[in-house]
Amino acid sequence: MKKSLFVLAFVLPLIGISQCYPDRHNTSWNEAWISCEKRESPNSQRGNGHWILYDFSHTYRLGNAKFWNLNAPEYLESGFKGFYIDYSLDGMNWKNLGQFTLAQAIGESLYEGEDITSFGGDTARFVLFTAIDTYGGACAGISEVKIDVMEVVDRLQIYEEEECFEVSIYPNPHSSDFTLSLKTLCKGTVDYGLYDHTGKLMRKESFSSDEVLKIRRIDTGDLPVGLYHLVLTQNKAVARYPVMKIQ
Repeated sequence: MKKSLFVLAFVLPLIGISQCYPDRHNTSWNEAWISCEKRESPNSQRGNGHWILYDFSHTYRLGNAKFWNLNAPEYLESGFKGFYIDYSLDGMNWKNLGQFTLAQAIGESLYEGEDITSFGGDTARFVLFTAIDTYGGACAGISEVKIDVMEVVDRLQIYEEEECFEVSIYPNPHSSDFTLSLKTLCKGTVDYGLYDHTGKLMRKESFSSDEVLKIRRIDTGDLPVGLYHLVLTQNKAVARYPVMKIQ
């Protein structure tokens, strides 16, 4: 394995580059993202594979997407060929933008990438790229992605926490499980997701809005020690809570 990275970022390129022509990409393998080990996808429909997830931290209205395939001469065969683009507001419920094909890079500093698609102004916080196949390489990677941002729309998508949720999480920190006590003040089904520090979904459940008070024991006995985030969504309301697992 030469390099295997998981990246959470919004400023794309994957690693910063400086060049005279901003649409050209150099040929260095360490200024790219390369995955040589398949991992479980945040989107359960994708299974295990080579994928990269971007968490923008805020909800944006997105426009055109341009890609630069893996441009290092020794890794051209590991560049994306077919791939999926999925996007989400909460990291749990995904929309598929489509299945796309990216031409193989030329392995030269003159490489200028290609415009692939547009999000058409739809909104997302999370964007997921998943390789379907490569140009014959055992690994999979891309050099750079640029997505046009039309506007920040957080204020249209997220209510203040106290407008919908009254939440108690205990014990926190915990060692093997914790209890979620939730009272919802708004209408609609409530979804919760427990994410690790990389943005991978570890637990999820939906609550019927018929019950006012929900109490759930969430088992984390098989999860590593560390910081997790519990995300609650109800229609356009979103609330996030840090949850710490200790020894």
